[in-house]
Amino acid sequence: MLDPEQNSGFYDNFLETEYDLSRIMFIATANTLSTVHPALRDRMEVIEIPGYLEEEKIQIAVRHLVPKQMNEHGLKKNQLIFSPEFLREVVDDYTREAGVRTLEKSIARIIRNKAKSIVTLEKFKKNLVSEDLHKIMGPPIFQAEKSINNGIAGVVTGLAWTTVGGEILFVEVSLSKGKAT
Repeated sequence: MLDPEQNSGFYDNFLETEYDLSRIMFIATANTLSTVHPALRDRMEVIEIPGYLEEEKIQIAVRHLVPKQMNEHGLKKNQLIFSPEFLREVVDDYTREAGVRTLEKSIARIIRNKAKSIVTLEKFKKNLVSEDLHKIMGPPIFQAEKSINNGIAGVVTGLAWTTVGGEILFVEVSLSKGKAT
């Protein structure tokens, strides 16, 4: 990276041409800042984008991911219907990430399963429902935990921050005999 305080030109040895980079803005992306060298990070303006909200992921799936995967798997638009409620269940129960990579992989897996049914002339419903999801993807990977009444002795409800949102934790006391010193 060029420091405009020290120099603004760049000479390309391959093209044998000099470039004026004084009015150029470089944009770089990284999943983590820990791998970016501190000297380089010092010259950068960091803009953190934490990730998509649940509703944004659903809209991305409806508008982009489902049509893309349907096309890649050779299905027509009307052969399979992903409702927003179905996609919400996929997001909540099978993905926990800031982006949508796992969501796209899950959608592709569901479409492949239904494409197999189409090719083998099996009967299936075009409107995907919760039962289809559990049959294809298995039991939910992630389950939202509900807070419990603090009337239980030795158990307290806590909160944890994660990159994909908050989580409820249950902290339980455990007694054990130790050796006195």
